[in-house]
Amino acid sequence: MLQGDCSRPLDNTIINKYVISGIEATGGPEATIDVTYRYTSNGVVEVSAAQQETRRSLPVKIEPVPEDMSWTDLSPKENQGSGAGMPSIDVILMIDLSGSMYTEPLRRAKAAMHDFVERMDSSCTRVGLGGFADRTRISLNPTDDYQRVHRHIDQIDGLEVGGATSAEPIAPSFRTLTGRHCQGDIKYLVILTDGQWSKDSQAIAAARLCHKAGIEIMALGFGDADYDFLRKIASTDGFAAVTSLAELGGSFSKIAQAIGEGSTGLAVR
Repeated sequence: MLQGDCSRPLDNTIINKYVISGIEATGGPEATIDVTYRYTSNGVVEVSAAQQETRRSLPVKIEPVPEDMSWTDLSPKENQGSGAGMPSIDVILMIDLSGSMYTEPLRRAKAAMHDFVERMDSSCTRVGLGGFADRTRISLNPTDDYQRVHRHIDQIDGLEVGGATSAEPIAPSFRTLTGRHCQGDIKYLVILTDGQWSKDSQAIAAARLCHKAGIEIMALGFGDADYDFLRKIASTDGFAAVTSLAELGGSFSKIAQAIGEGSTGLAVR
């Protein structure tokens, strides 16, 4: 929070750093937070916050102001490119490895994931990988070693997860993203599937846990994927889509754009 009327942020007085927490996912494309500033009779600034959707007050904590505030002199675009002042992001790409995915669908999926990684910024975004069919396996925890991520994408078809889609990938991903290895400010689970899941009710229940924990789920389907089901597991309707195999790369590009912007409201269709 700054006090003053100078156009350059650091030419103003820095009052404090205020961190607002407890923001709930409500199923909409975005959350609206009302922030109130007021002076006490002693001239002390007090800050309070409330979420419009829930009408609940939110905890506000004062934290030390970072010594390096030079990022405030950069534009948002420059900050995004350098990673300065940007939130850290953890992403897990979870791909359907059931029998119907093999040959051409898997080849295109791997190409789309390679392109996705190329669009990420390793200075602030860690990427992990997993696959599911009869079983779910996280083959790589989120990492900023993108060369390693590319190697795991190339080897994803070697995961031993069976052939039918009788497992759901959301609960294992939830455990990974909430574990000690994932400390990102923003967390995403990106799911690619080409058919129906036999444990869809369990997947929906696990997705609700993710939503409550603030983990954004993007569900991308093609082939026989059920759009209504994808909507139920995705964080918002804009994060659920059914695309064609030919458009798979473009859809992943839009997902990369949304994650790069820390978005919770950019449609991936």
